[in-house]
Amino acid sequence: MLVELGLLALCVFLPAVIAWWLVHRRPRRSNQRIALVAALPLTVLVFAVLPLAIVSTLLTPAERCGVDACGMLVAASMMVAALSPIPFVIGFVTAYVVIWFHDRRSN
Repeated sequence: MLVELGLLALCVFLPAVIAWWLVHRRPRRSNQRIALVAALPLTVLVFAVLPLAIVSTLLTPAERCGVDACGMLVAASMMVAALSPIPFVIGFVTAYVVIWFHDRRSN
């Protein structure tokens, strides 16, 4: 439960901080572009780690896998890849809310 809450906090706070930084650093950029760029790092990190897990599993000899442990890791990696748009959408919405509050406060 604590891990899930930590991941949710990461999905919310990382894009919020990046969006806040980008709004102050590049004020002329469009809101959509800032929100997309702020939501991307976590998704890119997930997609960078998943191939490493799959390749390491495929290179592991069958004797070390046990009772289909390697197959379960590959299946879990595929499931994480299929569910990775959810943190992206959460990050995009969070970043857009941060941008909206900044624009509202500026005017």
